[in-house]
Amino acid sequence: MSGSRIGLETFNILGGGGPLTSQALVTVPTGVTLSNPAAGAIVNEIATVQVNIGRPPGINMPVGRARGFGVYSFNGVPTVAGSRTATYQTAPIVGQFGFPATTFTTAEAFSVASNGVLPIAFELGLAGVSTGSSISVPVTFPVTITMTIAGNVLVTTTTVLVPVSADIL
Repeated sequence: MSGSRIGLETFNILGGGGPLTSQALVTVPTGVTLSNPAAGAIVNEIATVQVNIGRPPGINMPVGRARGFGVYSFNGVPTVAGSRTATYQTAPIVGQFGFPATTFTTAEAFSVASNGVLPIAFELGLAGVSTGSSISVPVTFPVTITMTIAGNVLVTTTTVLVPVSADIL
């Protein structure tokens, strides 16, 4: 389960620059809810959380680069560069191309009631650079959030939907 927002969104550019505001309605996740399948409560346990935002499937960009998405803030705290990665595809002669795949990783203390849920809020920003390549199809970025806490691995997924005329990628 996740929360999302649809609107003309303003995104900070990770690593500086921006912000950029979309020119069309973009659907972005604003958080997720992870379920604790354990019969016992988890109290103030250190958890490792990883947010992976993949490249949009089915879009072939053999040259040029476009922006993707990365985690700008997590539970209300801005992320730092060392906690995020952005990796483009690479090929000989062409160099880097396409959309970046991004990862954000953190370790924090969380508490979750027995058979309870844990809401996690995050804000996305734009990752990578754009070389001005024209993207003429709607773009869907897959988002996977994995938390390892008290011996449990909790996973949930969501997406970012960007229409053709958003002009942010």
